[in-house]
Amino acid sequence: MKRHEETPRSLRHCRWAQRRSLDSRQPNRTGGALALILLLTILILTLGAFAINLAQMQLVRTEMQVASDASARAANRIFASTRDFGQAQTMSQQVANNNRVNGRNLVLRPSDYELGTSVRNNLNQRYQYTPGGANPNSIVLRTEMSGSSPSGAVNLFMPGFLGLTTTDIRMEARSTQVELDIALVIDRSGSMAFRADQVAALPLGWTDGAPLPAGFTFGQPAPNPSRWRDTVGGIQVFLNELNQTAQLEHVALVTYSTGAAVELNPTTNYNAVMGRLGVYSNSFQSGHTNIGGGLRGASNALVNANSRPWAVKVIVLMTDGLENTGPDSIREARRLAADGIMIFTVTFAQEANQSRMRTVASVGGGKHYHATDAASLSTVFRDIARQMPTLVTR
Repeated sequence: MKRHEETPRSLRHCRWAQRRSLDSRQPNRTGGALALILLLTILILTLGAFAINLAQMQLVRTEMQVASDASARAANRIFASTRDFGQAQTMSQQVANNNRVNGRNLVLRPSDYELGTSVRNNLNQRYQYTPGGANPNSIVLRTEMSGSSPSGAVNLFMPGFLGLTTTDIRMEARSTQVELDIALVIDRSGSMAFRADQVAALPLGWTDGAPLPAGFTFGQPAPNPSRWRDTVGGIQVFLNELNQTAQLEHVALVTYSTGAAVELNPTTNYNAVMGRLGVYSNSFQSGHTNIGGGLRGASNALVNANSRPWAVKVIVLMTDGLENTGPDSIREARRLAADGIMIFTVTFAQEANQSRMRTVASVGGGKHYHATDAASLSTVFRDIARQMPTLVTR
């Protein structure tokens, strides 16, 4: 019986030895797992470094595009105002200094700028750019951060990845003076017959036809000097400035006193604008100050069939007095602003309500100016012509 029991033990021992022998021939599973973990760790670190560098480069591209766009726009505004390319570049660099890229200033060179001309014929067409031109309206700014540029290359956050420690990034921005449909809205109320240095107060017992100012009767040619004559001179300066631009601005004329009249729908015939003003210069009439009516007339003129749907709409409103009849000018300005129309306002002489006109300009997204004499009024109109909107077109 004992000999019979020993046989199974022997078999079990044999099988155990056989399994032990087979196990010894299999690879070390622990070592294989460690190798796999090491490989995955290297892969994760590599992908992480790639993602970090990629995110950094995208951030730098965004910062460089913002700096380039702002600098190109600043350069074009100064160039439009002064026609001084060097001064435009100086202002552009100042703006670039306020928009740091990758933690440092973007250094711009004269060779980074190019003057050219951009035009389009309809709303659905992109601006077509051509370098140079007799009256350029576009500035192209090509910026770069590279080993060959003053700004230097971009130092990567995770250097050494794939053998790279830096990268080069280049951007381009183009700023263009946009095409404009402009409505001139001009005050021809009775106070415009006075000089700018006079107080436009009617004498006690005054009636239409009484001498006002001395030696003048309404219906006669406007006195010279007078606020009206000064305004006509300022408008001539404004139109002369428009003649110097590359694009062809269309100009509408609206005048107002007690009522408002659309004298001309948008036209390129600037002589016609001066001709219509000359009608009032030759026979100046009395009237109240209907500023809101003038704005409403400008709205009608800028949606006329002659206006171009792709052009930016701008109103230049001039007044010498206080609003005393017609619709509320601030309410009209809000309605115009909702239609995307920009409003510049000009007040002239001491009686003008500067505060109200400043509000009208603010509501209309434009700027308010004040003038006290003929020379400063002409300067105001010149500045407005040079401050017309710009557009980053690339």
